[in-house]
Parts: sequence; C-alpha cells; structure tokens
Amino acid sequence: MLTKRRGALLIQLPSRHVSSHDSLKQQELMMHSLDQSDDADAYSVDEFCSRHRISTQLFYKLKPQGLMPATFKVGTRVLISREAAATWRRAREIAAHS
Repeated sequence: MLTKRRGALLIQLPSRHVSSHDSLKQQELMMHSLDQSDDADAYSVDEFCSRHRISTQLFYKLKPQGLMPATFKVGTRVLISREAAATWRRAREIAAHS
C-alpha cells in the first residue's frame, strides 16, 4: 500500500500491478488531486478542522460563541471561505497576545 500525507490525514492507496511509468503517472495525478484542496477557495467544516488541527466537536461548540470563522451554505453543505479562515486565524493570534 502507498501512503500519502495530506494535512493531518494519512490516505492509504492500494498498490496495483502496473508498469513503473504508468504507476508514476498515476501517483502524480493522485498527488495533484490531493493538493487541490490547498488551493480551494472554500473548505468544508471537516477540511477546516483538519487543516487547523481542531475537532469538529470543538468547532460546533465554539461556533455559537462567535469564536469560529463565518460560514455559508451551498445547498446543504456548510463551507468556510479561505478569507474567513485567514481572518479567524488573525483574530485568534491577536486574542492570544492580548
């Protein structure tokens, strides 16, 4: 099995019997798709929590207190914009130094 690291998550990918050239191409494509969330304009709550190493339980506990970033809905999905995440990080840093 091939293990790839993305944020705090380890993803196990099954190995297949293919030529080394095909295998290399497949690995590059998989790594590109895993890295795309780094360039995302919005994150799911799970992605945000994983990237910031907090639990989703803590996120939902602190959200009503205004201590989590602003969210928006697309259909039933709750998302956090990249800008809201950056604003939240700055606010947490300022609060930590106050």
